[in-house]
Amino acid sequence: MRNLFARALLPAAILVAVACASSGARETGGGGISIYQKQVGKATRGDLARKSRLIFDRYRFTMAREDSSVSQQFLQSRWEGRFPLQDELDSGVVEVQTRLTVRARARGAGSRGVADTRVVQLTIENMVRMAPDATWRRGFMTPMFLAYAKRITEDLRSEILQGVRVF
Repeated sequence: MRNLFARALLPAAILVAVACASSGARETGGGGISIYQKQVGKATRGDLARKSRLIFDRYRFTMAREDSSVSQQFLQSRWEGRFPLQDELDSGVVEVQTRLTVRARARGAGSRGVADTRVVQLTIENMVRMAPDATWRRGFMTPMFLAYAKRITEDLRSEILQGVRVF
């Protein structure tokens, strides 16, 4: 009986795990999306730094931190203020800050000998101040913000793809 129960739950558990892993954003606590996170491709160490800076500049983010090691690379912007989007305003938002983080982990030398290739992940965080309490609230993501985050993600993905050359 226990074995039958376990066999019935295993497919359901696998479906839940796949659904959670494939969603582009992480969810926490209150049931809403708190962090927008996407894998954007593969890049070399130098390309990743150049392309990330280009996107940071394009969207008016200032680099706050950059760390690099043989196995990992990390670039993060400051929390930057921006004008609230219309659906944020409609929800009572009076002030917004957003931060970008690019993380990459090294891949081993592949069949073509590309040892410096890194798998790149972009994280976009949003923090808002709501009326009337004026306290900062992290993880507030509206449909318009998600569209903005997707646009940044696609621009970084496109820039990275332009830099990848395999012969």
